Amino acid sequence: MESTILFSFIPEIYLSISILFFLLFNVMVLNISKLNYPVLKLEIFSQVMTILVCLFLLVFFVKIEGYAFNSSFIIDATNINLKLIWLIFCVFSFIVIWRSSIIQKLNFFEFFVIYLLSIFASLILLSSVDLLSNYLIIELQSICFYILASFRRASSFSSEAGLKYFISSAFMSCLFLLGASIFYSCLGTLNFNSISALIVFGSTVDSYSMFSFLFLGATLILIFFLFKLSVAPYHFWFPQIYDGAPLSSTIIFSILPKFIIFSVLVRWLSALSVLAPSLTPTIMFAGVFSSFFGVFLALKQKKFKKFLIYCSIGQLGLPITLIGLLDYNSIVYSYFFFVIYMITSILVWGYFFVALSASHFSKGVFPNERPLFLTSLTNSFNQNQIWSSLLLIVFFSMCGIPPLSGFIAKMWVYASLLDLHYYIVSIFLILTGAFSAFYYIKVIKISFFETIASDSHNINHSIYRFSFFFVDCALYAFLLFLLFFFCFYPDLLLFFLKGLANPPCLSYANL
Repeated sequence: MESTILFSFIPEIYLSISILFFLLFNVMVLNISKLNYPVLKLEIFSQVMTILVCLFLLVFFVKIEGYAFNSSFIIDATNINLKLIWLIFCVFSFIVIWRSSIIQKLNFFEFFVIYLLSIFASLILLSSVDLLSNYLIIELQSICFYILASFRRASSFSSEAGLKYFISSAFMSCLFLLGASIFYSCLGTLNFNSISALIVFGSTVDSYSMFSFLFLGATLILIFFLFKLSVAPYHFWFPQIYDGAPLSSTIIFSILPKFIIFSVLVRWLSALSVLAPSLTPTIMFAGVFSSFFGVFLALKQKKFKKFLIYCSIGQLGLPITLIGLLDYNSIVYSYFFFVIYMITSILVWGYFFVALSASHFSKGVFPNERPLFLTSLTNSFNQNQIWSSLLLIVFFSMCGIPPLSGFIAKMWVYASLLDLHYYIVSIFLILTGAFSAFYYIKVIKISFFETIASDSHNINHSIYRFSFFFVDCALYAFLLFLLFFFCFYPDLLLFFLKGLANPPCLSYANL
């Protein structure tokens, strides 16, 4: 392998070496008897945060393009920009993840070793343009998530979540391998660029039988990606597993891998070129059904955590519907929606952590022993106006109410559908969004206007016993600022995202 290729993969090499040193160093520290076998908290935070910040700087400054292993892995400007966006949210979300691990007493540095390994797998996955390498890296990422879901060994719910995650993912991996084998048997390659070239220029694809086989393989692979994105009707694993997993693991699952899998799905659809329009009905059905399903099941939820999970299912339906259009502008707007989705996700899970920790400190109850109900938010505005106002702003953005960036993101989704004459789909999504505003306002009504607690375990927002709490406040204030800023100046983000809608595989399709 040439030295230039090694230089293009410097961030991944740095992260792998950092994980090794992180593991060895903390094992040695924990086995020093003179330190009385300490519990590492702030030390773990500083180490992981340093690794993530240095990783971001390496990706930002080392902009060397290259490829390896017969073009199975490619580093180009698109991949670098995707990594920069994703690593920013890795840094932001890590603060909430670390806080959640402390409040639930996951005092194991091994948790963050697995977390860093999942980040490593995600970075490699962004550079992969081959179905076989995609499968291997996604399985590495999934193994990390199995462990994170079942990390609480004393909890039967956590063990059950890890087992369900493993079984459902193993079944869907079989579908992916079957689809990949169909493509290899028909075209003799698994590389995205080669598949794109053969589909565009290959005369054998014009035959009906060959087209049918390729369509079947593409559909199986598409189902696999929709499953990983937890889009209905392939969401069956999502609520139970995320609800049973520890809070820090749930935050990781709901924020970090979705952007990566979405980017790989966009690249895969671009590689299919002329075959991709035949998948449009499947993609749009999944997106519309996910929005409908997430909205109406969220109405029935009483637990705050499950409520947020079903809200996530409903939110992800919109960008999935948008990429089904297979249009350049629709892909740009879907990335914009995903950026806003990750901002609101960090904010809403941060609020959930604050509410859970306040309930823990005020009642002296271990957080996993009693879930946080929606009725636990009763009278929270009178107890702390600042955090209740944060919840109000975030939910208004998720509803699509101006002047918040969630309004711009949803407006572009509906406008793109109307421009391409998908009137029924756009009207259905608008009505679904109107219904979704009901349960968001319901939570706001509980927090602001209900003064008599219907649950005896309502929280006390005035108690905060966190070290370096100003870091959390600065993070949430900055993210709230972004929600307003991108509403008035969306072009600044769109200018950066427009380069992401042209992955290398589109080159053959545009000829």
